[in-house]
Amino acid sequence: MSTSLIYLGFGARTYKYCNTKYQEGAVFFHLEQKPEYQRCVVCGSRDVIREGVEKYTVRTLPIGSRAVFFVLNLHVLRCKECGAVRQESRDVAEPRKSYTKAFARYVLGLVEHMTISAVARHLGVGWGLVKSILKKDLEKKPGGTCGEKSGVLPLMRLRYARDTGT
Repeated sequence: MSTSLIYLGFGARTYKYCNTKYQEGAVFFHLEQKPEYQRCVVCGSRDVIREGVEKYTVRTLPIGSRAVFFVLNLHVLRCKECGAVRQESRDVAEPRKSYTKAFARYVLGLVEHMTISAVARHLGVGWGLVKSILKKDLEKKPGGTCGEKSGVLPLMRLRYARDTGT
């Protein structure tokens, strides 16, 4: 496996491929950020020292019907210029999210043609995850509110009722 598949197929441009593991029908790509992209998240300096590693697993685009995950080996960096000690940024996924930005774009593309529950079944994720991705996208749009007055939540409830028969 080469880094080019990770770069071109999944959009993880700042990461290098370490290895692959296959567990319970899923594919786990172990990645770490390329040294030239390691910067202080506070001041942006490249003059940093690696002090440790933490692993984070995020879901990314499937390969066929197989779930694919990135296991990100994120370093704790100490900046020589400002003295900050922070974990390097994970540019493939939003902070505190369990999925990549590419996975979110894929879900949004599927939701245009399928119901929320059909997308969730197809991807093997919960209905709530698909709904939260859709809601976050709707909030980013101009005038983006997902409250009762906007009609978005009632529409989502109608789709859920249609999907589940309740």
